[in-house]
Amino acid sequence: MAKATLSLFLISSCFLSLAARAQDTASYQREITDWHAKRIQNLKAPNGWLNLVGLYWLDEGRNSFGSGQSNKIIFPQGSINDVAGAFERSGKQVRLIVSAGVAITVDGKPVKEAVIYDEDSTHQPVIASGSLRWTIIRRDDKIGIRLRDLESPLVNQFKDIDRFPVDTTWRVRATLQTTGQPGQPA
Repeated sequence: MAKATLSLFLISSCFLSLAARAQDTASYQREITDWHAKRIQNLKAPNGWLNLVGLYWLDEGRNSFGSGQSNKIIFPQGSINDVAGAFERSGKQVRLIVSAGVAITVDGKPVKEAVIYDEDSTHQPVIASGSLRWTIIRRDDKIGIRLRDLESPLVNQFKDIDRFPVDTTWRVRATLQTTGQPGQPA
């Protein structure tokens, strides 16, 4: 009787161990799949990489912009009026001047003229027209326009990122042990 009970106990333990391992594997695979889905969602987000359609560096003075070929800064064809306005750069300040009949907003409010960048400002406004969104960026002494199109074909056509199947044999189990003090050697 004791041998039968011990055998039953060992068999039950093996099944429970296999079931726990299978559940752990499924949990790990779900975690990787969720991470992959979030990665794609981030690429398609309003500030993701797939809608980035232009980067234009501003010269000192007046920089005309629009989709017409006569502008200093040429936005994608058909995305905005041929002559939409101008960016006037004066040192480390940029002023937006909107052409008559063109609808442009700064932080959701219609404008005809506005300072859209000043090096002392803590607020980064978002300028918009139709599906276009742009912000001012600064890299060293260069100031530029980072242009996004929320209806970019890349956003709509992008489906997936190629990847290898999840293989739990490559899973690394680790425990993070902190020293208790940031910046102090262990």
